[in-house]
Amino acid sequence: MDSIKTSCLAFKRNIIPFFVFFIIIGLVSIASIPLYFGFILMPMIFPASYYTTYRVVFFEESNNTSMSFQDNNP
Repeated sequence: MDSIKTSCLAFKRNIIPFFVFFIIIGLVSIASIPLYFGFILMPMIFPASYYTTYRVVFFEESNNTSMSFQDNNP
């Protein structure tokens, strides 16, 4: 239950960046279809982009610009 609460809180705090991320990923996917280049490149880009998004949202960086949810749970 704690993980669901943390996930919902992260989405609520970052709703605009999440929508921008999914719009950009969708546009890149659609744009790569006509050239068939996406079938080679997209399987590498998707996991990397999801991982970086996860790191930025859930882990604190050295410059303290992102939020850390580890310290907020009682």
